[in-house]
Amino acid sequence: MVIYVFHYALTILQRVLFIDYIILCYFIRKQYLNLSYKLDIGTTLFVIN
Repeated sequence: MVIYVFHYALTILQRVLFIDYIILCYFIRKQYLNLSYKLDIGTTLFVIN
């Protein structure tokens, strides 16, 4: 019984960590895309001028 509860808690923890990981990856990718987008605009303006 105790082992079952422990296993269940571990599964929930794993799922939460996995979701956190996905959110973190998404956030980092979004930040990275924003940064590269700004750099692209800066480079484009620099090239045009």
